[in-house]
Amino acid sequence: MKIGDREFSKQDIFKRVGRLGQLGGIRRYTLAEGFEAGSEIIEVNTGAGLRFWVSPSKCLDIVGAEFCGTALTWHNVNGVVHPAFNKAEDYAWLNSSSSGLVVTCGFSNVGAVSEDQGVRYQLHGEAHNIPAREVSAVSEWVDDECYITISGIVEEHKMFGHYIALKRKITTRMGSNEVKVEDTVENMGAEEVPFMLLYHCNFGFPLLGEKTEIKLPARVSTPREPGLEPAPALWREPQVGFAEQVYLNSDFEAVDNMVTAKIYNPEFPLGAACTGLELDMSWDISTLPELTEWYMPGCGTHSLGIEPCNCSVLGRAVALKEGKFKMLKPGEVEEFMLKFAVVQR
Repeated sequence: MKIGDREFSKQDIFKRVGRLGQLGGIRRYTLAEGFEAGSEIIEVNTGAGLRFWVSPSKCLDIVGAEFCGTALTWHNVNGVVHPAFNKAEDYAWLNSSSSGLVVTCGFSNVGAVSEDQGVRYQLHGEAHNIPAREVSAVSEWVDDECYITISGIVEEHKMFGHYIALKRKITTRMGSNEVKVEDTVENMGAEEVPFMLLYHCNFGFPLLGEKTEIKLPARVSTPREPGLEPAPALWREPQVGFAEQVYLNSDFEAVDNMVTAKIYNPEFPLGAACTGLELDMSWDISTLPELTEWYMPGCGTHSLGIEPCNCSVLGRAVALKEGKFKMLKPGEVEEFMLKFAVVQR
């Protein structure tokens, strides 16, 4: 296990501490106030600077992340809203989304409110507000490395309708500043169904500063609305009245189907000093072939969304019309993977 620039064996670690929690590990608790009341949290501290929060109440999404006590992600005004407060309305997602490092969107709709065969589907679907079951959070030593694994199952189903199950596994290890999200999705129903999935990954201040550089792995970036300026490579200070800018990306620079987006702040604050900090986000484009960038340096909504997906973000009806969606046959399985790494340089 690495601490700073030095490697320690498991035996050496326990000569120096009473319990591993002195250095980091897993803590579980439940929030108690307001719209967050009842929301479960699993806090993971790798002991190397990276700390993140997973909510079993919210699809096992990663609702926040920081490095050495300083935020990496954007937290919107909602907080970690308990799903009991979610409403079956077109734009309810705007009141119940928790933002953070990973917000899962789907499984029956992604993007705009949509209607298909007389059924209305709300903005970004229901997945983020589905509580997980069979949740496990464990640490395990393998030789001299301590691995942390969080897992569970998230199911979207309706009587006389579809049944989609997502098995999620989130892994990291003590002494590391990397975390991996692996999802296995299966159609548990008896009929073929459309399946839509988007990972809404939200980065914020102070990782995003006026000198922060953004490099996406796409050679082509197309504005969703005509007339928009090209997606900027530098972040900007908050703008009053800024309207969101959405870009659809294509033609990726991939190695073995893996692509990486990089966010680099040369003046990331660590205590009283600053350092160069880069956050790398990688994913497999064989199952996530689309990428949306949500550029939103507004006041209060000061966030960059990097959103790999398997479908169109213009809503279910448009996705079906354009053929930009995935049909899952009964028993068919799809696998997805995201990785995040924090690097000082």
